[in-house]
Amino acid sequence: MQKVQRKQKNEDVKKVVMLVAKLNQYRHEYYNKAKSSVPDAVYDHLFDELQKLEKKTGIILSNSPTQTVGYTPVSALEKVRHPIPLLSLDKTKQTEELLQMAAKAPALLMPKLDLQLLWIWKILKVIRGRSPVQSA
Repeated sequence: MQKVQRKQKNEDVKKVVMLVAKLNQYRHEYYNKAKSSVPDAVYDHLFDELQKLEKKTGIILSNSPTQTVGYTPVSALEKVRHPIPLLSLDKTKQTEELLQMAAKAPALLMPKLDLQLLWIWKILKVIRGRSPVQSA
């Protein structure tokens, strides 16, 4: 029995290492080359799988995408302080979460331009009670 458990643990560790490498490659393509080789949904699925494996095994690599935000920038950009903090919804796809956040403070929802625009448009209709763009 222990031999089977040890084999499974080894396979899980190899999978963690593989997922970290693959996700870091995808992050590099997305952030530094502005050319993603996989859709966001695929990245999100692999990221969620990595999180589950890290929790299951207790093994978290220091370069894991679950431990960092974004990717090391290739170019240096000037730092800007925004008058209103820029917050992230951590990949939410739930209308209720957006409405709760918007109820706490003034909010400007900005969609990622990856086929989620229609979804955001529908949410804006719910928040405003009308179409966000009124025709003259």
